Amino acid sequence: MQVNFASNLHEIKNIENLPKIGSGTDGTLYLYEKLALKILKYDNETRKKRGRMDFDKVTYFIQELKTKRITFPKDILLDENGIYCGIVMDYLDKRNENNLCLSQFQVDALVQFVEELILDIELELTPKKVVPNDINFGSYCVTSSFFQLCDTDKYLVAQEYSSLKNQDKIHYILAKSIYYLIFYSYQLNQLEKRKWQKWVKLQVREKKFYQTLQAEIKENHFENMEEYLSYKRKIILK
Repeated sequence: MQVNFASNLHEIKNIENLPKIGSGTDGTLYLYEKLALKILKYDNETRKKRGRMDFDKVTYFIQELKTKRITFPKDILLDENGIYCGIVMDYLDKRNENNLCLSQFQVDALVQFVEELILDIELELTPKKVVPNDINFGSYCVTSSFFQLCDTDKYLVAQEYSSLKNQDKIHYILAKSIYYLIFYSYQLNQLEKRKWQKWVKLQVREKKFYQTLQAEIKENHFENMEEYLSYKRKIILK
């Protein structure tokens, strides 16, 4: 299959010959230099009806959003007939969840992620009326620079918009990131999962995640993220 970058018409003749780095219900990912090229399933009208990354949405994201911790598409792929068929993203050097080495990350990496994500949502998404949607474990990547949010396919561009909704989303995403790390670092039974899920809901309601994190770091001397998670786990499960 031949594809072209919409921005400069750069041509790739046989994309299926590139290294395949993933596939799922929405498409197939190929590695090209330092980019991830995603060939999408379904035509544009079907994608629009299903709330996925249709042509208008991806064009808006590319033109309007400049974020640090949320990876949005940076270009569009067209097939040989000039029809929208895929998206171009920066390739994320994703760490294997089954072998996370959190001792390599300082707690400062978490603080930087929190601060930059808050700015992404408050200064980029909210003014542009974009709402993070369908956030789950697949929405997170642990990379060499710690956390990165990916999988923005179902983010919403809201016509009738309230910034209050994004305030809830900030705290949900941040709390879920800790739950994500716990989930892949420890064997959790059903009771422990329910306690963590309850804690995530509490963070959305109280909206004090960042303040609590700052206080915890100030009061303790964590060597790295592994120590912080161990401390957090004891607090939640006591």
